[in-house]
Amino acid sequence: MSNMNIPLFLLLTIALLHCLFVSSAVQATSFKINKQLNLNQTIPNNLGINTHFVGSLLDPLPNEMKMILNAGFHWIRDDLTWSTIETSKGFYNYTPIDPFVFNTFKKSNNFRGILIFDYGNPLYDDNLPPFTQTGRNAFANYVVTTMKRYQGLNILFELWNEPNSDWYWYPKANPYNYYLLAKTVFELKEKVVPNEILVGPASTQMGFDFLEIIFQLGVLNYFDAVTVHPYRDDVPETVIPDYKRLKQLIEKYKPKDKDIPMICGEWGYSLLSPNVTNSNNPFDMQGKILSRMFLVNIANEMKVSIWYDWKDDCTNTTYNECWFGAVQQDYFPNSEEYPFIPKSPYIAMKGIYKVLNGYEFKEIIVQENNLFVYRFIEKQNNRDVYVGWHLTSKENQIIRIVKEKKLCYNIIHWNGQKEDGQLCTREVNNQQILFLTLLNGEPTYFQL
Repeated sequence: MSNMNIPLFLLLTIALLHCLFVSSAVQATSFKINKQLNLNQTIPNNLGINTHFVGSLLDPLPNEMKMILNAGFHWIRDDLTWSTIETSKGFYNYTPIDPFVFNTFKKSNNFRGILIFDYGNPLYDDNLPPFTQTGRNAFANYVVTTMKRYQGLNILFELWNEPNSDWYWYPKANPYNYYLLAKTVFELKEKVVPNEILVGPASTQMGFDFLEIIFQLGVLNYFDAVTVHPYRDDVPETVIPDYKRLKQLIEKYKPKDKDIPMICGEWGYSLLSPNVTNSNNPFDMQGKILSRMFLVNIANEMKVSIWYDWKDDCTNTTYNECWFGAVQQDYFPNSEEYPFIPKSPYIAMKGIYKVLNGYEFKEIIVQENNLFVYRFIEKQNNRDVYVGWHLTSKENQIIRIVKEKKLCYNIIHWNGQKEDGQLCTREVNNQQILFLTLLNGEPTYFQL
């Protein structure tokens, strides 16, 4: 346990020495792109929700999965907690979780999963994140046994949750130990289930210092995608330069012939988050932020985006963690369509699904000076949708878009409500111009 608190400068030194040691081996290795990744970018195939079914050993309630699906959430992220699966050394109990995993990710084919291998086990290394090779080997055995059981399902397997946080990698985040765990898991996985997909590290608040160390050490040799949790107190649009920085880091350290996409594996805003609670209407603002977060992610190369959380966790009116949910926590068994009361994030997701179902991101029209306008296209019918908003001090902003001919667009608000009438192009100097009115902090869709 003496290496649990290695200083940052020493970790960097270890990382550099390790990179020098393994560089020739890495260059000589052929890393193929994992074709099974198949990250479909047609909406809503790239959007999802965090749940706590598997990790809490709870089955969804009647009509709960139907309500998730009806909103357009395609991905489910949940835990495969080590201590609940390996309950005695070498014995793995899947009985409580098999029905959910097989029913959700095999039989219906409506959902894809990101399932997380995480947390300590009292059977090994004092219930701490593995810090001995014995503990790492035991963790790898649990990972690969689970992968083998669920191989071939629509699942990406993720290595740990927020290991750059002292809370989840207790008592002190340790990038070198995380790298060693990834290496041990990967080497066994390649022998037993080489086609299964491993992603990580699910670092919180981006965690660039942590990421650079594990990238230098060579963790990108082991992952098929990089997952991050971009939590912040600021507005979601501030993530854009962070995504550019992450992409540059991946390009710098990845094997030359390996494509490593970026995934936003968890991110949300509580009803008590500053940008929500300080707005004129916090209940609506939480949903508007979900829309903005998902749209910004899609436009900036995040191949999957997961909202945290599905349900509110508690009812303490002063505790931030209670209020991340897309729905309230009370269950109404007699309601088939809405067994849980929708909050604005659920309504906003249904708005995305209603307007952009079957569309793909096409281009950024503007993404600067606090103006955001994106264009999506539906290839089958050659239709497009613009969506935009602004974050300036003004009430409204106008954006001009030149079109080839006269066209008329429906105006649809963030919550899926359609305005009466249409917005049509106007002829200006022999050009057809579409004048988009952007609202402050409120995405508006203009659908052909």
